[in-house]
Amino acid sequence: MLLVSGIAVAACTNASNIAKATKHPPISATTISPTTTSIAPPATSAVPPDDQSVGPHDFTITGVSVSSTNWLTVELHPTTVAMQLQATSTSPLEVCPAGLDGTVSGNGSSWPPGFGFNSCLPLNGSGEATLPPSSGGFHLAFALRPLAPAVNASVTLTVNYSATDTFVAILPASAEGNVNMTVSYMPDASTTGALVSPAGMADTVRAPGIAVGVTQGGTTLSNPAACDFATELDSCIGGVVPDQPVTVNVSGPETSKVELALAWE
Repeated sequence: MLLVSGIAVAACTNASNIAKATKHPPISATTISPTTTSIAPPATSAVPPDDQSVGPHDFTITGVSVSSTNWLTVELHPTTVAMQLQATSTSPLEVCPAGLDGTVSGNGSSWPPGFGFNSCLPLNGSGEATLPPSSGGFHLAFALRPLAPAVNASVTLTVNYSATDTFVAILPASAEGNVNMTVSYMPDASTTGALVSPAGMADTVRAPGIAVGVTQGGTTLSNPAACDFATELDSCIGGVVPDQPVTVNVSGPETSKVELALAWE
């Protein structure tokens, strides 16, 4: 599998990214919980998303193993539509509000208190959770980890949501100092973006020693190209066939936490 060229980041043009700047099918398993996770809409008034919002922007993450200290964290920019999570896992999971740097504990949550997602909640018995709608004006992050301490859980996660912009960032959990994660999605455009950076430096520099392979229909995609959709990235990967699944694999030794930045429409 070929390495994808490093992609630098352009300055954000979407006003919603001001909030971000301040920080700087499935495996066979059953998740078990006595409750159904569903969070009420925020008390604050929701602002309708921009007319240029991307709309449905679903993706699936496979090949990760999480623990109580080694989370899978996802950052994205949803519209006012509530996000839907579907996970399969070898151990019951909880979903937690997270900071844009991937942290779960402390006061660095990316979720304003009025959105009603202020503490970790268990996924229900089917491995599902509904996260609350936002105003459409924030990059938000959530994290998955096992309910039980000192447990490792293999996880597949599907995220169904409506996006304000094309940006998605994923901080994979590592196993014994190695990362091996796959993300799949269905693009509508003929280019896509993928870059792995050290955590906290999303979209800026490439993480050394980490391989990023982008494939579609058995073909490896590696040619840099101008992005044919609005994105924070300076360049993308060309040769994408619209409406066919794309797979991005990230692998290699992780000496420090890394972050995969993706962009597609």
